[in-house]
Amino acid sequence: MKIQGYSNCEEVELFVNGKSAGKKKVIPFNKLIWDVVYKPGRIEARGFNKGKTVTKDIVETTTAPAQLALNSDCSILKADGCDVAVIRVAIKDSMGRVVPVADNLVKFTIEGPGRIIGTGNGNPTSHEPDKANQRMAFNGIAWFWCNLIGLW
Repeated sequence: MKIQGYSNCEEVELFVNGKSAGKKKVIPFNKLIWDVVYKPGRIEARGFNKGKTVTKDIVETTTAPAQLALNSDCSILKADGCDVAVIRVAIKDSMGRVVPVADNLVKFTIEGPGRIIGTGNGNPTSHEPDKANQRMAFNGIAWFWCNLIGLW
């Protein structure tokens, strides 16, 4: 399989399950390509400038979906019907890694004075309605928007 990437470093070294697949010099605006044998596990890319590691990125093989993790873009909402929170739902494996192939159906509910005003998943080919109480995850992610109406 081919591993491809881009970098603004001088060199990049790729590791597959701890074993180096080689270091490549970066040519600006050109992609780096490594031919490797696929094996589940860990791929790590290390970027070098002047021979020193300046950055690294790691991707690991995930297991089956096991949990949902919700994260809001805000912690306080005004109950004016206009203020909106975006809630990101990540489908994760038992080790807490987002499962990039997860396309599970996620159903949304809110208790109390809140309401769901929209859903999304980032899939440009999705034909699901944006105003719904459920959405298929795309690349392990879905989200919904909600707001609060008067609390009096």
